[in-house]
Amino acid sequence: MALSRPPCPPVHRWRDAARISTVVIFFEVLLAIASVAILWFALYTVYRLVTDES
Repeated sequence: MALSRPPCPPVHRWRDAARISTVVIFFEVLLAIASVAILWFALYTVYRLVTDES
């Protein structure tokens, strides 16, 4: 017979869910910032290549 853990109290489950959602939001914002930075660098590189004076 396998021993099982007793269920977590509701307060801990709510706190864990809030912590997980905070971490998810943080990394989604970080992903958006990285995407904007990559897009800006790509467009800037193309702009510099097209408008090169030489």
